[in-house]
Amino acid sequence: MVDVEALLRDALVERYRIDRKVGAGGMATVWLAQDLKHERQVALKVLHPELAAVMGAERFLQEIRTTANLQHPHILPLFDSGTTDATSSSNGHQFLFYVMPFVEGQSLRERLDKEKQLPVEEAVRIARAVAAALDHAHQKGIIHRDIKPENILLQGDQPMVADFGIALAVSAAGGGRLTETGLSLGTPFYMSPEQASADRDLTPAADVYSLGAMLYEMLAGEPPHTGTSAQAVLARILTNAPARVISHRSVPPHVDAVIAKSLERLPADRFESAGAFIKALDDPSFRYGDAEAAAVVSHAAADLWKRVSAIVGVAAIVMLGLAAWGWLRPTPPRPVTRIRVDLPAPENTQWFPQGISPDGRYLVAGPPFGQGGPHLLSLDDFTVRQLDEVTNNGSVRFSQDGTRFTAAAGAGRLTSFPMSGGPGVTLAEEARAGTSAWDEEGRVWFVTRENELARVPGEGGAVETLLTLDSGHSWYVSDVLPGSELVLGHRVPTGQPPWSAELVVYDPRRDSVVALGPGLEPRVVGSKYLLYWLADEDTQGSGALMAARFDQGSGTLRGSPVPLIEGVAGTMPGFYGGMSASGNLVYTTNFSLRRVTATLVGRAGDRRRLPGLDSGLWVSPQLSPDGKSIALRQRELRGGFRTSSDVWVYTLPIGPVSRRTFGGDGIERGTPAWSPDGKRILYSRSDSGSRAVFAVPADGSAQETRVVALPSDRGTTFPLSIAPDGVTIASVGSRGLYLIGPGDTAGTVFIPGGSSPAISPDGRWIAYTSRESGRSEVYVQSFPTPGAKYQISLDGADNPLWSRSGRVIFYQSVAVAGQSQTWEVFEARVDPGPPFEVKSRGPVFGLPLFVLTDAFPGDSLFLGVSFTSGNVKTMLVLDFLEELRAKLGK
Repeated sequence: MVDVEALLRDALVERYRIDRKVGAGGMATVWLAQDLKHERQVALKVLHPELAAVMGAERFLQEIRTTANLQHPHILPLFDSGTTDATSSSNGHQFLFYVMPFVEGQSLRERLDKEKQLPVEEAVRIARAVAAALDHAHQKGIIHRDIKPENILLQGDQPMVADFGIALAVSAAGGGRLTETGLSLGTPFYMSPEQASADRDLTPAADVYSLGAMLYEMLAGEPPHTGTSAQAVLARILTNAPARVISHRSVPPHVDAVIAKSLERLPADRFESAGAFIKALDDPSFRYGDAEAAAVVSHAAADLWKRVSAIVGVAAIVMLGLAAWGWLRPTPPRPVTRIRVDLPAPENTQWFPQGISPDGRYLVAGPPFGQGGPHLLSLDDFTVRQLDEVTNNGSVRFSQDGTRFTAAAGAGRLTSFPMSGGPGVTLAEEARAGTSAWDEEGRVWFVTRENELARVPGEGGAVETLLTLDSGHSWYVSDVLPGSELVLGHRVPTGQPPWSAELVVYDPRRDSVVALGPGLEPRVVGSKYLLYWLADEDTQGSGALMAARFDQGSGTLRGSPVPLIEGVAGTMPGFYGGMSASGNLVYTTNFSLRRVTATLVGRAGDRRRLPGLDSGLWVSPQLSPDGKSIALRQRELRGGFRTSSDVWVYTLPIGPVSRRTFGGDGIERGTPAWSPDGKRILYSRSDSGSRAVFAVPADGSAQETRVVALPSDRGTTFPLSIAPDGVTIASVGSRGLYLIGPGDTAGTVFIPGGSSPAISPDGRWIAYTSRESGRSEVYVQSFPTPGAKYQISLDGADNPLWSRSGRVIFYQSVAVAGQSQTWEVFEARVDPGPPFEVKSRGPVFGLPLFVLTDAFPGDSLFLGVSFTSGNVKTMLVLDFLEELRAKLGK
């Protein structure tokens, strides 16, 4: 991908310093730059390559010089123009550019987008000023050819006409080749009939028509001719007289008359000059035509439209092409269609939508965020492609052009994949899973595990760190605003639930972060609306989809947010679904929290209940060394999200279950681990903003006490494994497996990239999971001194644990057959040696939605967690932007 900004910086380094991209129009991309010689801000406009390709640089520069002498208080002057050299330093790329003052303020288009209609006095004042600028240029023989709200800049209360003569220069330099390439000059809504007919010999009357159309929109809230395609608009311009503006709004009769005369189809019937337009606008007695009669379109005219629209539409295509389609804003709203989508989840599993491609043709779907198994579902033919290398289901983010996507492919590994399939490219090794966003330049923005906002080219390259963030929050990125370096995302206080999240705007230029209010995963849709998810504290796993009007330039909300859809399911980092650039929305409702409970299972796969654990969420069960008790956690939920968990002890075989910790709301304890003597239960938990290992007596004789600090490395919250010495602890962080000894505050990275540690009963070996082969497999390595390692599993596996004898390693793998999915338990019989040797491997049993956590002595009974799936409803909404416009205004 060509880095236009870098090439421009190199080519213009002695004349201009490029600050940032500020926008793009029909003919040029606009950059904010510093004029180094005159020490002033300027707007550097670079012609689009397709325009530059059909014209010679010398002819363009010759034509544009004719506009440099225009001096008028309402004309934005031309400072400079030129071309960059197509040298080796610019990779052979040559750019045509011109330079104008940078106007601090908004364009008339931006103001109309916010207000839709202007006060009559204000609209007349702006039109009069533009007419004065046009009259000055017309007297010098220069016609603008592209008068539209985008080219009227509001500097304070003074309108300034931009790009004067640029369309003329492009047309003159490009000649007839513009039409051959499908490019057109002028914007359909404001084109005069002679422009719509591809007449190149234009007179000042063409600008008068465009000015009248612009004044019409300022008063009526829409242009005089609208339609659902470029050819439809152009055909109506050529065949229909527009309704009088007075039929839309009460305006002074003379203003209505001025507009009506300006919009006549024949140039000879319009004002002979922009000066005459001003004179009529200043004359309250001016009248033109029959306003009442002209406001009604006759049946005969309607019939004429039906007969000629198809013919004229085809002619318009031939003459002007379809490039103008990008400017259209369809007037009759398209119907909003809701479709229930049955995601093809395997039996006994549950899929959620995780995102939708920019063109609305593909869904990412699979298990809930962070649980793997993402699939790409085509909405064209409902074929499904599994994203084999992606390890975190909530991490898929599409590029803006829809050709690539980023995802997590291993712990912390941010990877870019082509949509067409094929291998991925690693972009960063230390990224926070589930948080990345593409900008329009094809770069990927993300947050590192060190809490830094960074970006990297989407096809790989150097990582650029832009902003350092505080360590008291988890930070997420969800969108990059076009034409700027403002980035949207959210932050959550460390260890807190989703309803604690705040929407934020990252501004690397000012080294700042601005909070916008509560919410998660904000995205800008339809260029002016902010869509986000607001988690509900009082419901299970759901919240409201919210929207507010949004100013992309300043990164601020415009007005109060409004709820769009209640009961939308989600978790961290946002709601289950997404919205495409094409306006299609997908989301999930009717979320039913799955039942989770500790369970006993025999070798034949027969489940056995534990009396007293039939209600509540009982997770992470671990068998005591003597096999008489189980330590486990009960998760406490609010709003469907875990807010805390405490450690309990279950006395076999029939209970009771007794509480051992009393942490209260907000304290989440990790998986418990028994000390080798069975007298203490150890676990990780938060401690003054960081995490540490705590212990509580198994008999409940005392309160919990702090044992040792966990490393500051993010992610050290996973299961612990305790060595037979009772003091050495294996834990997991973002860099892999750590060993923590007594008084150790930093820990030692023992196995980079390792996870799921399990120390053997004799303390000589450690089993763990690694993705070093490209997928998760179980390995064994000597302990506590690193040495030779041995692969245990063969076909992908996780979750290893040792038998009490130390001669069997159990592990799990997910097997899929057709539409059914089984979580299978395998055993590898080993000789711990030395040397270590795998004697045999084989299956034990398989169950849907079962996670193995421990094995009883004799290996005939197993302990684990069973899940019961709930039901969800996934909805696809077509043309949802129309609903946004209806609720928030255009």
